[in-house]
Amino acid sequence: MKKRSILMITGLALIFAAACSTESEEIDEFEVLSEYMVDNNLDLTDLLADGTWITTASAVFDGGVENYFIVDLRGSDKKPANGTVDFEDGHIPGANLVTLGNVLTYVQTNNTSELPVVVVCYSGQTAGHAVAALKLSDIPAKVLKWGMSSWNSKFDVWSGNTGSVAVGSAGWDETDDVPTLPSNTTPTLDTGHDDGADILADRVQAMLDGGFKSKAGADVLTDYASYNVINFWAVTDWELYGHVKEAYQVTPGTLTIADDGLKAIDPDNPNVIYCWTGHTASVVTAFLTVLDYESYSMLFSANGLVYDNLVSSKWSDTQIMGYAYDTGN
Repeated sequence: MKKRSILMITGLALIFAAACSTESEEIDEFEVLSEYMVDNNLDLTDLLADGTWITTASAVFDGGVENYFIVDLRGSDKKPANGTVDFEDGHIPGANLVTLGNVLTYVQTNNTSELPVVVVCYSGQTAGHAVAALKLSDIPAKVLKWGMSSWNSKFDVWSGNTGSVAVGSAGWDETDDVPTLPSNTTPTLDTGHDDGADILADRVQAMLDGGFKSKAGADVLTDYASYNVINFWAVTDWELYGHVKEAYQVTPGTLTIADDGLKAIDPDNPNVIYCWTGHTASVVTAFLTVLDYESYSMLFSANGLVYDNLVSSKWSDTQIMGYAYDTGN
């Protein structure tokens, strides 16, 4: 009996030790992912480095469309709405119709010549999500600024979406005071992986599968208290134009993992990011979504909020190049 008791006690001790060992080996996936991204130059400043993430219709045209792997995300029937998928109504010659959710696997499988990747959508905003995913997956890619609106007037969605809905709105504040940023905690990731590369791959695909995350500026203005709004401008622009009421001013270049700049982002409530055109906000939103913050890009951003007051960074029909396009699939 004594021998059996000793064996039972020993067995229980081993089980307890194993349980303690398992508990001690639990990892903070957010920390692992963050360290991996910083170590591999995948922080937000890396994604938004000058000249590495956005291009223009004229640059693509002048460079020769055959020298790019062009991905077109326009699989809906919006502009023009005529019962035909918009891609088939007209696309850049040689472009490939791809869904946002499948963009990463499609490029990895089909861009066998490793051509520079350019992602095209209606306005250039959804493309930011795709480019963020590709760059986070070590695939150089660029957003086509203004989207197909800049390629040919037939596809222009920008001219009808600029506006100054913020001017005179109760949701717009013109005080100069810059609020102190909060000091939020970080989300809790649970992908089941313990390697940074695996966690990142899981989260990138989850972001793509979730689709383009956006909010209309008019809706945010009337319900600003429901969001953690991030004004992604310099302080001088905050002072010049005003801002969404109760928004936080975050200077581009400071919203990084490495510099602990993510404390301005709320891990428990929806965040809305706005910039000048929505292009940058889309990349920021995708980046934050990968890190598991609930985030949204404000559609058309300042161009939809205070277009009439803008002295730069605004859409005009001079951006329309009038280039030829192919039809069909």
